[in-house]
Amino acid sequence: MKREEIDDSNDCRIYHDDFRGGRHRPISAPPVDKFFIEDEVELGDIQTDLNYSIFYRRNCKNEPRLQPPSFFIRGQSGYWASQYDDLITKAFSNTGFFDIKVTGESSAELENNRSLAERIDEDYPESEKSSEYKGTSRATTPIGNMNVLDTEAFSAMLNLKGGKGTETTSQGSRPSPPDGGIEGIPMDSKFLRELLEVYEEQSGRGSKNIFGGNTMKEICINVSKDQEGSRCIQRKMDSISREEISWFFNNIVEAASELSANLFGNYVVQKIIPLLTEGERTILITKLVGQIHLLSVHPYGCRVVQKLVDVSSDVDFILEEVKGNLLELIEDQNGNHVIQKCIEKCKDRKIILQQFSENSLFLATHKYGCRVIQRMLEFCKKDEIKGIVEVLIGNIKTLVDDQYGNYVIQHILAVGKEEERNLVIERIIEKSYELSKCKFSSNVVEQCVKLSNNGQREQFLEKFLEPVGGKPGMYSMCTDMYGNYVVQRLYDSSGEGVRKEIKNTLRPFVKDLKKSPFARHILFKINT
Repeated sequence: MKREEIDDSNDCRIYHDDFRGGRHRPISAPPVDKFFIEDEVELGDIQTDLNYSIFYRRNCKNEPRLQPPSFFIRGQSGYWASQYDDLITKAFSNTGFFDIKVTGESSAELENNRSLAERIDEDYPESEKSSEYKGTSRATTPIGNMNVLDTEAFSAMLNLKGGKGTETTSQGSRPSPPDGGIEGIPMDSKFLRELLEVYEEQSGRGSKNIFGGNTMKEICINVSKDQEGSRCIQRKMDSISREEISWFFNNIVEAASELSANLFGNYVVQKIIPLLTEGERTILITKLVGQIHLLSVHPYGCRVVQKLVDVSSDVDFILEEVKGNLLELIEDQNGNHVIQKCIEKCKDRKIILQQFSENSLFLATHKYGCRVIQRMLEFCKKDEIKGIVEVLIGNIKTLVDDQYGNYVIQHILAVGKEEERNLVIERIIEKSYELSKCKFSSNVVEQCVKLSNNGQREQFLEKFLEPVGGKPGMYSMCTDMYGNYVVQRLYDSSGEGVRKEIKNTLRPFVKDLKKSPFARHILFKINT
């Protein structure tokens, strides 16, 4: 390979005609040829980048998930120093490793054209060879360390000496339970075997060690916190025996709080809760006492608390623990789901209802509080929430214009008593024209029209036909981005008499309505 002459002693830049001509693909990583050819960096600046390319070129075949080498992270050379600049220059001479052909090399050619890194390893044997470095994996959920635990290590770890030992499969040796099994689990348990296989497989990824030890409890806990381990356990839960469920539960119950707040562990806890006996569920609750509030506001822990509430016969212990923070939980993006579930399942809701009585208007206009009020309207006895509903209807003008409060009024219409629904509709009819042209209140007007009786719909029609600016108010509603939906809802929900009245009202204005993008749907209805 030709090399251009260096202009003077101070200019140490290197040029490669063959690279510029595209005759050979560089052996080093792509960033390196860009580094030398396009950027033309001084030799004194290339040490770390050259190390980076050598490291990756020599190791990527063995471990495609290599992390950056330590010397690259530190920003300093692990193999080079300034006194090795002459070696760098020699690397790009006519006998350098860039002369190696991509294909067709003989063994003699390969021997005579060793790479730069190979020659450095030979010249400086006291240094650690880069090819011997095995970087840690970038596995999604680290488990175990880089050393794969073999079968003998498993046997020693689990005190299984004298048992069956190992079983040879097409994938190699794998741990097998002993003749006597492990305390609390059958000797032929497939669940135990698969649990150990997951442990061994995940440990073999060369990933970060999250295990605090080698006991069976620690294996169960930490496999539950692994992505693949969690999925495996969840799959097996549907088919394993009562004995195996109890054995696994006894191994993880001490870490119930930790697993409940874990990204993958919470799914294991959720899965096992419905499978537990009443006694085991009581033990689990005992382990979670004092942590309910923290778990309720946790994005993963709140799911476990909800599952516990869903399957438990008595959930008063949860309300008892969070009663001092009830308002905080209602306003929390995770905690509100726990309170909703408590409203569904609790027999005594006095503590929750007291909070709503004191803060009903505030919570009805709150992003998460409005959801809890809707559950309250669904599951509480009408006599229990009569006072709260009266307060909400009394502030209907405020709530219908609110981005969250309008949903509460719609829910009163949907699940409230008939007298409550009629009271809301009467209040809405009074201002139906103005409310129909607002973003949030128009939804309430639509719901009122949908749920009203024939007489109430005729009242809506009369209100919409009142003149506004020399034309019926309905004309203005049809050209409004929100009001047109109310007119459509009235047309679809009404009988032939009201529909005919709407057609007769709008036909004189068809030409003008065609100019509005919002009126095309109602025009289609009256013309068909």
